[in-house]
Amino acid sequence: MSQTIHRFLAGLVLAGLVASGSSDAYAAETQKEPAAPQPFIIGVSPYLDKLVKDDVYRSIVRLLVEDLPLNSTLAIYDAFELKTITHVSLPNARVFNSPKTRANQFAAAIRDLKQFLVQEHARPTSSHLKFEGAIRLPQFLDFLAENLPLANGQSQPAVLLIGSPLYQDAKEPGFSMVDGYFPSDGHLQVTREKSIYGLTGNAEAIEAIHEFLRYQIKDHQTGDPLEPEPRPLLRRWAFAPQWRPL
Repeated sequence: MSQTIHRFLAGLVLAGLVASGSSDAYAAETQKEPAAPQPFIIGVSPYLDKLVKDDVYRSIVRLLVEDLPLNSTLAIYDAFELKTITHVSLPNARVFNSPKTRANQFAAAIRDLKQFLVQEHARPTSSHLKFEGAIRLPQFLDFLAENLPLANGQSQPAVLLIGSPLYQDAKEPGFSMVDGYFPSDGHLQVTREKSIYGLTGNAEAIEAIHEFLRYQIKDHQTGDPLEPEPRPLLRRWAFAPQWRPL
């Protein structure tokens, strides 16, 4: 499990480097102005299984003290309650190539992370939702967009989510992705006021979702149709017959 998490974190760093252009050493050396720090973001579920918490902790600490590139920032959030767990800034200074220096400098951040993972977080009350590894992805992305506006010249943040991708809502259980349900185009093509999955008619975003599903069908070679059958407010993809549209 720890190797899997570390691979994801390594991918997070690589994505950030590609986004910022940090892999081009010559360009970095010839810039007239210092480049803006590359932002990295990790959203963690407060309801992770106890069996994976140690792996998550060790992998994030390894990212902090070894893998995070110079001239970057890392913000770690509770992706369900939308709260900050900790935040660090890594200067563009050679002394921070030392894991020992980083461990000393980021000791408080490491303690904050450990305290969050050790703590038993109270789960929302619901008769049929368990909230195992739950995150509130739509709200979390809104939270990031509202609270972390990009400065001029700053790269897009690299974001890693640690938790379940299946949305669960205690206040609106009917919108929860449980028992095989997933959002249909009827949800995607309305505003957020009408559905938490609403994309306000963003055809490009909807097509991106469909393209991902087509890839899944081709990759698994199920022989299912590459286009869903339209229904009023509902669509179903046959490649996952156990899933039903909300």
